[in-house]
Amino acid sequence: MLLCFGWSGSRLFEAFPSWARDPGIEESIRTIRNRYAEVDRDLERCQQIKRDLVGYSAEGGELTTHVLNSSVRKMVAQLYSERGQSTEEYYFWDDRLFFVFRIESRYDKRLSGRVVERAEECFYFSEGALIRWLAGMKEIPAASSEAKQRGRELLDRATEFSNLAKGAQSGG
Repeated sequence: MLLCFGWSGSRLFEAFPSWARDPGIEESIRTIRNRYAEVDRDLERCQQIKRDLVGYSAEGGELTTHVLNSSVRKMVAQLYSERGQSTEEYYFWDDRLFFVFRIESRYDKRLSGRVVERAEECFYFSEGALIRWLAGMKEIPAASSEAKQRGRELLDRATEFSNLAKGAQSGG
């Protein structure tokens, strides 16, 4: 399902020779992959909190938050528009965002629900900073101004969604 990780060593990164990769970043990516798998394994033990998302897209949306021992582990935002929908999955470790998987689906015509185009993006975070952004098979340099801005946007949105879920959890 998740192309960002590939199989056994990730065929996605064949385009990047091993000598061109930063060993520190690659170690962080391995840690992120392990944590991603652990979060998904623990989902059945999590409490689920559902909340409507108003004002984030033209046709509304829904946020599903998975909480384990009072800690947000994963949030899934489904956002709808006339021309398509997006799914954003936010993964947390010790209440810190470490990974976002985003799928954008486009419909063949308004409100048809028939998907004709699908794009995937993966965002890897370490210590509150974006360290890798994959847009399909293309890597966007993490040091670029575009990546820095996108990383800030995702961190801000994760905080907003987390606060929204915590408000629902406390009855707010």
